[in-house]
Amino acid sequence: MASEGQFVVSPDIDKKSRPRWNFHKHLTNSDGRLVAWFASTVTPRSQRLNEAIEGALPKSME
Repeated sequence: MASEGQFVVSPDIDKKSRPRWNFHKHLTNSDGRLVAWFASTVTPRSQRLNEAIEGALPKSME
């Protein structure tokens, strides 16, 4: 539940994944559902973050 004046990005974001500092990252799928979240200590070039992004991308049609 968001506090008064807070914007709710996704109903899937709970206390565990709520940002605690700038640069907190939430990864959502094309339906807007939370797939993963990463603390501000995870860098944009992190292998773990990039693998999660790659895994969340739609598979190309063959």
